Amino acid sequence: MRSPLQLLCLALVGACLATLASAATAPRGYPRLGFYGSIRGNGYPFYEAPLDSALSDSVLDAVARYEEITLDINPIFPYRPDVIAAIKQRNPQAKVLGYVVGQDIWNARDVDSLVHYPTRYRRLMDENDGWLYSKRTGQKYYAGNVNLAKRDAGGNLIIADSLALLWKEYVIDPGIWDGIFFDILCDEMGWPQANGDSIDFVRAGYTSFDAFNTSWRAATDSIAARIRRWGGPSFIMVGNCALGTKYSTFNGWMREGFPFQAGGDWYSNMFQRPGGYITDERNFQEPRSNYIFSFQVGSEPYLSTNTRIARFGLGSATMADGYGVFAVGSRDAFAGDYHEYWFDEYAVDLTTGAASELPQHIGWLGQPMSSFYQMVWNGTGPQGIANPGFETSLGQGWSFNSLPGAGSIVRELGTPPEGSASARITVNQPNPVDWHVNFASLIGIPIMPWISHSATFWIRASSARNVNVVISRTNATQLMSRSVEVGTEWRQVQVPFLGSSVLEPANGTRLQFFVGRDSGNVWVDDVHFQAGLSSVYRRDFQNGVVLVNPSFQEGADVVLPRPFRRILGDKDPFTNDGSVGSTQYLGPADALFLIGDDMYPPARVLDLRQVPVGP
Repeated sequence: MRSPLQLLCLALVGACLATLASAATAPRGYPRLGFYGSIRGNGYPFYEAPLDSALSDSVLDAVARYEEITLDINPIFPYRPDVIAAIKQRNPQAKVLGYVVGQDIWNARDVDSLVHYPTRYRRLMDENDGWLYSKRTGQKYYAGNVNLAKRDAGGNLIIADSLALLWKEYVIDPGIWDGIFFDILCDEMGWPQANGDSIDFVRAGYTSFDAFNTSWRAATDSIAARIRRWGGPSFIMVGNCALGTKYSTFNGWMREGFPFQAGGDWYSNMFQRPGGYITDERNFQEPRSNYIFSFQVGSEPYLSTNTRIARFGLGSATMADGYGVFAVGSRDAFAGDYHEYWFDEYAVDLTTGAASELPQHIGWLGQPMSSFYQMVWNGTGPQGIANPGFETSLGQGWSFNSLPGAGSIVRELGTPPEGSASARITVNQPNPVDWHVNFASLIGIPIMPWISHSATFWIRASSARNVNVVISRTNATQLMSRSVEVGTEWRQVQVPFLGSSVLEPANGTRLQFFVGRDSGNVWVDDVHFQAGLSSVYRRDFQNGVVLVNPSFQEGADVVLPRPFRRILGDKDPFTNDGSVGSTQYLGPADALFLIGDDMYPPARVLDLRQVPVGP
């Protein structure tokens, strides 16, 4: 039975949300700010035990500044749903997601065992023998101790189905949450098997790991389908664990520890298929809700390292339409008061150009005027390709390789982006392996250990496709590869490659374009290979631009077509110094948020006078 306090809280929430439903206003601009928050079982930081303590106005004011907010469902529901009402009273547009752990639960044993959410979750596991164990240690499995794949005698996914009903009861039925955030809800369980531990699939009820893994995926798909059906099309569903692919049911996924998730780098975390942030922005359900979560280093949030990390993550998120998050990696409220963090880029007063903490200055960039794009300029290092533009021939320095009848190549005159000719590769029919049709050139410079190198070229295709750009030794050993999205218009692309620990000598490697997977034509022109990078990513907005430099090795002087103003900041005044210029230095693994020079309102007109109408 619910206490009088719980009933009062629910009544207040219902009244408040009904009032706020009519308070719709224009959508916020960019950057989009997400709060991946925490509330402890004792209410901290929103209130402190006992249960009927007053809410903290300062914490509510801080959290309500965000556009999308994730908070633990316990103790908010059923004990203190007035937390959500108070947030929405301050920010009617805020979306609040209930945080749950999809495949792990601690040994919760609250005295209110029939109501307290974590205790009910734990009891469900105990009563249905729903734990997942390690084959090596015999203890509960480190990467998720809940056996979502467990089936009963009738073949039903008893744990997955029971948990879905529990989440429906706590997150959907109350009507106070806008969505659910599933932390650690993995599509499959092969990824943690390489860490010296393995799942005891026999104890989990299966004769092989593959059979267990197939049921696991079926279980998580079933959970996703049920929550979507019960929550409806506008209910927000976000997941976190490795690479999420539940595109038909979820609205988004999180990349945490950005940009190093899954041992990757900025390019893989942004573009890999599946799982890259840009890839996910194109595939999950609308309204999309993808996250880039950057971890704080140390205890001081405004050290230069942390202001750069926060800016780099937020700038990368702003290349598309998701949310940037910066906090302690554990997201534990006891580990840091990260609800108080507020960086220069979060809000800007466009009248003065100064960073602001006022809610009316959030979304200061306005709406996007373009998709993200890559700015590429000429590098200055030695050239590694002998015949970059095919101006006299295709054969000099290049070789074309194809299975019999799979493809062909010609030197085509007409409208290349540079010079008078380009190379046109024709793939006659789709091949299961992309290197069955490839175009290659010897690289005439050494690839130095741990130094960034780049392939720069123009490319287009007869229909949209992906092309793998590959560095391999002349003995065919593949060293590095990047997948490039290619459209039907000419586009200049720069692809980065980081040298390994081994020196690769001049003419000992090849730059290759693997194009055989899709039929049709691919055109290539003006191909270069050099040490160093000379590109950044950019997106334009109504009130400014955002630049992102993915390189961890090199900064860049970015030449813009007109002057832009840096924010006048107080958290990182070295970077955000208020200066104006058309050339902006952008450091390694960093971003810049710039104000357009024409964004300041003109002085008030004082000489208005009536003008006669007519001849």
